Amino acid sequence: MNYLVDFLKKDIGTQKAIDFWHTLSVNQKKEIEKILDLKDYDVDKLKIFSNYTHTYGYGLSHESITCVIFCAVAEILHYNKKNNMNRVFIANSGGLDSAVVSGLLSRALKLGKVADQNFEVVSYGLPIESNPEHGKRAEEVASCFNLKHIVVDGLDDIYRDFKNVIMPLANSLNFNDEEVRRGLGNVKARLRMIINFFGTTKPGSYVMSTDNLSELYMAFWTLMGDVGAFAPIQHVLKGLEEPFIALALGVPDSVLDAKPTDGLNVHKSLDDDEGGDTDAFKGIYYPHLDAIICHAVKNGLKLDETKFIMVNANLIDSVYSSQETVDLLIRQMASPASVWKRTKGSIGTSIGRESLGLDDLKNIAEKL
Repeated sequence: MNYLVDFLKKDIGTQKAIDFWHTLSVNQKKEIEKILDLKDYDVDKLKIFSNYTHTYGYGLSHESITCVIFCAVAEILHYNKKNNMNRVFIANSGGLDSAVVSGLLSRALKLGKVADQNFEVVSYGLPIESNPEHGKRAEEVASCFNLKHIVVDGLDDIYRDFKNVIMPLANSLNFNDEEVRRGLGNVKARLRMIINFFGTTKPGSYVMSTDNLSELYMAFWTLMGDVGAFAPIQHVLKGLEEPFIALALGVPDSVLDAKPTDGLNVHKSLDDDEGGDTDAFKGIYYPHLDAIICHAVKNGLKLDETKFIMVNANLIDSVYSSQETVDLLIRQMASPASVWKRTKGSIGTSIGRESLGLDDLKNIAEKL
């Protein structure tokens, strides 16, 4: 194991984790997989989770998953070491993104012990008029990964007081119901982030981001509301890649089975139930949104340009993928507001796809 200790203690920062990974033998990779305590899984298991079921010809191989997890964990340790960090805060919503990042942090704790690089992880539960099931899943995730979990109660009262103050302003500005819904949803996100960042008052502490690549393209986050300092999965596709990583980390089935939602009630539900991310994407589930993104990138879509790119809806395997819907989603990706958020808004430090060993989106489009 000296090879791993030497890398973590000496070379990390001078040699990328992905470059180190490519120098390892098959047996060394298996040893790292064991240290990371990755779980045996059956890819077919994903078929039981309707939110992530698809028939596209792309997925992550066993070695690719191990590579992604190792590189993400090593880069977390590198960030901690480079910036003298010893405590990480993560807002745990009970959703897939925070569960996967919690799983990565739990492995970073394991790998950190190998290199005498210890740090603390604090998982926050921050309910604000939230579905109790979300809180239960968050506690299940924290327990699954042996993370310290703190539930901050009392935010409902603060939010209601704030709403009483802000609603006269919304009325004077003639906000419609949808604008009020979005505005108050963003208030919830920013209130949570106030609590999340409170802990960073102590030197050596930072907030971990849980955003993914699908939402980066859609600019699907709240400015100054749900972005931390470091984002380990910001370049991972939520529908086509993240579920594979979740299985290997041992994310609870209850999380994979849950309808993706921001928990903020920003979007009116399509099914008269709790609103969710698929409602925001006009019924398109994440694997199909990812397919749209990959085809759009292949056709010329760029994160920093406002150019609309055409993608044939027939390429998307979803009953909701009318040409009108596909065009609408790409227009949102390429809108001036979305480009501004990605280029001028704070999105923290992230790990690129190449540094995680993930394929280029253009190449993925060829496999779909």
